[in-house]
Formats: sequence, C-alpha cells, structure tokens
Amino acid sequence: MSQTDFNTALKNALLTENAANALRAMHLNGRLKEHLPVVDRLFEVPERTDFHPEGNSGEHTLLTIKEVHESNPQTAAMMRYAMLVHDLGKVKTFDEQKSKADAAGEPYEIKDLTKHYGHAEKGVGLVNQVSDILQVPAEWKEFAALVCKQHMKAHDFDKMREVKLYEFNCDIEDKFYEPLMACCLADGLGRQVPDKQKEQIKAEFAEKRAKVDDIRRFMNISTGNKNTFTADYAKYKKERGGSEQ
Repeated sequence: MSQTDFNTALKNALLTENAANALRAMHLNGRLKEHLPVVDRLFEVPERTDFHPEGNSGEHTLLTIKEVHESNPQTAAMMRYAMLVHDLGKVKTFDEQKSKADAAGEPYEIKDLTKHYGHAEKGVGLVNQVSDILQVPAEWKEFAALVCKQHMKAHDFDKMREVKLYEFNCDIEDKFYEPLMACCLADGLGRQVPDKQKEQIKAEFAEKRAKVDDIRRFMNISTGNKNTFTADYAKYKKERGGSEQ
C-alpha cells in the first residue's frame, strides 16, 4: 500500500464509529508501523496499570477514540484524529527515561518508565509531523496540536488559579472549545475500567470544567484584559451573589 492510499484509508476510517477497530487492524497487519511508525510505537510505551489497566499508550489511544461521541461526521473525524496523536509525546518521554537509566547502568522496572512528565508539550512537534505526513486538513492539524498541548491541564482545572484558567481560555478559539473539552473527557474515559467508574469520571470532569466555563462566559461579556481580569472577575462574581455557575 502506498503512503497516499494509506492516508486515504486512515482518514476514511476516522469518519466512522468503527475507527478504533480499523486502527487496531492497521497495527496488527503492520501498515501502521510501515507508514506511521511513531504512532505504532505507542503500543510499546508502558502506562501505570493502576491508572491505565490496559497497560500501554496504544491501547489507551484506541480507547479514547471509542469515547468520541459527536453527531457531525467531520467534527467527529477531527476529534478522533486528535485522540490518535494526543499522547505521541509519551514516545519521547519513554525513550528519554529508558536512555537515562541505560546510560547510568541502573536497573529499572516498567513502573520507572511511566513517568511521562512533559509529554503534552513534547508531543506537539510529533503531532505536526504526523499531520504533514497524512496531509490532514489544516483545521485537523491545528486542533490536534491544541489537544496534544492542552489535554493534561484538564486534570488540574480544579487546582488552577483563576488567572491561569483565563490564560487557558485565551488560547482556545470558540470553534475548538467544546471539541477540546470533549477530547479531554475522552482522554479520562479511555481506560479499561467499569462503567460505574466512568460515570464517576464524567461527574468529576463536569465539576472541574464548571469554573473554566464560567470564566469563558465572563470573558465573552468583558471588555477587560489580563491585567484587569482578577478585579473584573471578582466584581462579576459578587454581582451574581458569589455564584460560580
């Protein structure tokens, strides 16, 4: 199969709800490794099994793709593509951690190689490279890079200061906001865990993003900027009786 034919087959697969199964087939028959080796390598990258029972980043990636639920086929395909590449930075962090241990001549266990600190930022370059290889639409490339860079922040929305949430919102175009939030949720749900636990993940995520949503609503009616945000937002909340909603 030529690169062009592979690119077409992959993009067509992303347009369907069967995308994860199609991608698994590409992994098993070697076509993913042949045409997108950095994506295929995700299946060799270990994950903490207490957090990711599925055991590796490739399986996690396929599970996140299954969690994309969007009625618009083109938007769904863009989101599935973003999930396909959102953790590519873990290939880098895994190699860095393994090389460091090998160079030091230190023994290590798999759990020592699952500390993927900084993988979001380190993955953006790889995402852009893959986007260029696949010749995906410009909007897909932009959104995939955004998801890669920002998805880890969703875990800490409840811990981030209001001004940091303001900065986060400033980086997100309106057209990408809801798809990004949906991808962040898909990332959290993309694990081999019981349905009851998934419902808990959904509830926790809804609670975490509530303040992000509120700050975005405020920004849509505010004429201020970062320098005036703290005072303006405090006034906004006070006028609504301190409500966060």
